[in-house]
Amino acid sequence: MFVDKHLSPRQQALARAIGHLGGYWPPISAVARLLEELGELAEILTHRQHGDAHPTDEELADLWIITACLANQFCITLPDTRQENRGQRTVETEFSNLSLLLAHAGLIARIVNYYDGPKPPRAPQDWVPLGKAIKLFHDQLNNLAEYYKADLGAAIDLKIARTIVRDRGRFKQAFDPSVALSLEHFERIVTATSCIYAPSAKLWGSPEWDSQATLKDNVNYFKPYLIRFTKSAQAEGLDSFVVELSDQAAASSMPALASRFREFLQTLVEVDPAVNRSFRGPVDRPGWQFTFNGVRLFISVFSPVYLDSHPRHSPSGAFVVFQPETSFDHYSIGSAFPQSRKAKERIRSEFIAHNKWYPGNLIDERIEARLYILPRSEDDHENEWWH
Repeated sequence: MFVDKHLSPRQQALARAIGHLGGYWPPISAVARLLEELGELAEILTHRQHGDAHPTDEELADLWIITACLANQFCITLPDTRQENRGQRTVETEFSNLSLLLAHAGLIARIVNYYDGPKPPRAPQDWVPLGKAIKLFHDQLNNLAEYYKADLGAAIDLKIARTIVRDRGRFKQAFDPSVALSLEHFERIVTATSCIYAPSAKLWGSPEWDSQATLKDNVNYFKPYLIRFTKSAQAEGLDSFVVELSDQAAASSMPALASRFREFLQTLVEVDPAVNRSFRGPVDRPGWQFTFNGVRLFISVFSPVYLDSHPRHSPSGAFVVFQPETSFDHYSIGSAFPQSRKAKERIRSEFIAHNKWYPGNLIDERIEARLYILPRSEDDHENEWWH
């Protein structure tokens, strides 16, 4: 199972444990589980009021694990539990602690109900990222741990270890885009690329491609995850959605790749939940960009049809990588950033230093459709997928 190396060590241990148990729950199901555990904690605190002293370490660990799973699924790196404890102010009563914990849980639920559910935000400009909401929840969780004099970190580690043994085989195997097999396969390209930003990118991947199914069936299979990606990418800092196009045509020749890619994008337009005008007019013009679910996406295609020295070479299998415009903002690339020119020059020099072709002239033309499938050389026109 793919594990994001940018997560904290404890989050990575949790990810591996979840992999042994069958995978992550859908985010909306995790929120239901969070509510269940909060109810159990409230019940325990009620019993404590009547003199029945129940231990709370395990319940607090459960709450951390559920919310940390959500963080893992959205590639959110959390501080170490002991670091969170430093300088935190402990609220005086356990019920004050609980009420604040519930308030932060409600914020998490509101966010997930948009990303993985039907409820759009009323005021997008006031949107709170899930990463911030989970960190607020964990701050309050640490306050409770301090109040009870509990070693939350030790309780979490023990819970993870016990769960692997106790719950192995209990749950059906589930898919999640943060640990997709396509990411494991794409890692070979990330490792080999000269792009200075690729190693730190936050990636989601598509489910495994079914070569026996139709193109439309495959697109419909990963469509819900791409929709979730387009909803959450800007706020959570997600960089790319990777589709492994395990299609013989996409790896056999450049004309076949171009034809298959065109059909692939046209199918995405057909199933788009939003009105999609991507192909209502010529695409090989400045200003044009593909959109899905109302989000503008840059696309990079990798394939074995390219030589090893080409920046879009893939050792095996073709990949279609969707990158929202906001991903470039994370790295201060674009006309809105004064330092963008220097960043681009640095990228270009890295490619040259590693003997990789860099399509500087094509980039300067500012016709994005020509960059989706790069030519194999400057005189190659078989890549023109829009014809």
